Amino acid sequence: LIEFTYDSWARKHLDAKEWQSAIDVYTAGLAKLTRSSHLENNAKIAWANWAEALQTDGRIDEALKILKQADKAFPKADFVKQQAWIFIGPGEEAIKLKKWDDAIAAVAPGLKKLDEAPRKELEKWANAIYLRWSAQELRDSNYDAAVTVIEKGLLAQPNDSGLAQQLDYSGQEWAKNKSKKAGDAAARKVLL
Repeated sequence: LIEFTYDSWARKHLDAKEWQSAIDVYTAGLAKLTRSSHLENNAKIAWANWAEALQTDGRIDEALKILKQADKAFPKADFVKQQAWIFIGPGEEAIKLKKWDDAIAAVAPGLKKLDEAPRKELEKWANAIYLRWSAQELRDSNYDAAVTVIEKGLLAQPNDSGLAQQLDYSGQEWAKNKSKKAGDAAARKVLL
């Protein structure tokens, strides 16, 4: 009954978008009921929803601050990754619309704002954009575009062996397609 009371009280604050008050109620409840996985789970959700609301309002710095506080409150909840997702989320939305350059641009502010651990998560995601973009161009049979994307990626990330492999694969697929349509001489030109 005590757990339910704290949860109901916190939810009223959440419904009113009174984020700090909801967190305070969950914190008080967890101080009283140290082993309440239900309150702990809902507190984590409240932190995440608060950060998401701030992000949606364009208040990125505040959202990051909230996620850092959440990470201190629940270090095992992986709020560090969620800090990276403040920037990855808009990038993924751009990718859905095939606005690849916008996805790449979404990364830049995060690289300046994030601490080391979330920045590494963002960098890992960002490094895969060119591969994903090139793979999409290949699926769409846009071979020239696929190779151009890889060349662009190699300028940004010259030591990325995955991009070099993708360049080889893209050239191979382009040459196969050219050979079927225009013969071996045309395929050799592609490879050259």
